[in-house]
Amino acid sequence: MKRAETPEPAPGAAEISIVTFARNEERNLPVLYEQVLAAMQNLQASWELIIVDDHSDDGTFGCAAQMAGRDPRVRGIRLSRNFGSHAARLCGLHWARGRCAITLAADLQDPPAVIPQMIARWREGAQLVAGIRASRPGESTDVRGFSWLYRNMLRQILDVSKDSPDVTGYCLLDRKVIEASRLFPETNSNSLALLQWMGFRTSQVEYDQQVRVHGRSNWTFRRKLRLVMDSITGFGSAPVRLMMYAGLVVFVLGIAVALFAVRLGNTAQGFSPWAIVLAAVLVLGGAQMSMTGLLGEYLWRTLADARRRPQYLIEDTVGFPARSSAAGGLIDQIESGVGQATQ
Repeated sequence: MKRAETPEPAPGAAEISIVTFARNEERNLPVLYEQVLAAMQNLQASWELIIVDDHSDDGTFGCAAQMAGRDPRVRGIRLSRNFGSHAARLCGLHWARGRCAITLAADLQDPPAVIPQMIARWREGAQLVAGIRASRPGESTDVRGFSWLYRNMLRQILDVSKDSPDVTGYCLLDRKVIEASRLFPETNSNSLALLQWMGFRTSQVEYDQQVRVHGRSNWTFRRKLRLVMDSITGFGSAPVRLMMYAGLVVFVLGIAVALFAVRLGNTAQGFSPWAIVLAAVLVLGGAQMSMTGLLGEYLWRTLADARRRPQYLIEDTVGFPARSSAAGGLIDQIESGVGQATQ
């Protein structure tokens, strides 16, 4: 099956864009660059490497600038503050000029050696190629368990086929998928789940995740919880319906407890009906507070989207080509320091 036609990139643009998002990865970037060179050397395709620095505290952007000075295929973008990996990934995709884009983390856990396999699947007709981790060395049992629970919960929310592969941060996107992703201005959403929800022709490539060599992961438990909440509130009304059903159950339970207390309050020795009343009040109060909090999450996300604030702000760029009639508009937007989801 032939690959579907995609919009023509700007004149002189690379066929393949490799987007990596980095936070405090100064020591890993040179190794990543060498691995990308090794992966791309036998491919008959032009390419570019876009490094998005998520406002690192070390010399990550300086390292990207040095590589851009030596290799014109390397470009760097530094965000004005730490917006998170999803925003950094979107930023790189917004400025990728290739017919397809491959996103991967800069921590060397996603091996660039898999890139030729992804490109082969894309050339066969796949519009989205997901990298599937066959093994995850170095990760604890609780991390793997959390990941398993999250993936299964997300499948239920997205209502996707059981045969549909999970989309991770290591994936290839056709130009049509990139352009489609620009149509969604949500500021609090799971961008990877959104790709899976779109339903484009999807293939997968398995790989063995590598052990981090330098630095430590920025994927904290707090960020994981936020991703779960963004996924729940961003793709369905199931939590609101669950709240309604839970409220009905608690209401019926409260009536049953009240009737039980009235019936036995005067007959059971040492029985205190106030204990049952207090328990009922605590159950009802806790249920109401949790439901109100969940509704607040939905309202907050609605407010954030209504404000239409940019998903990221750009502090500096390096390595992008000089202005031309074709690329001038793009460079103007980059140098303005504002990255919008809908451009």
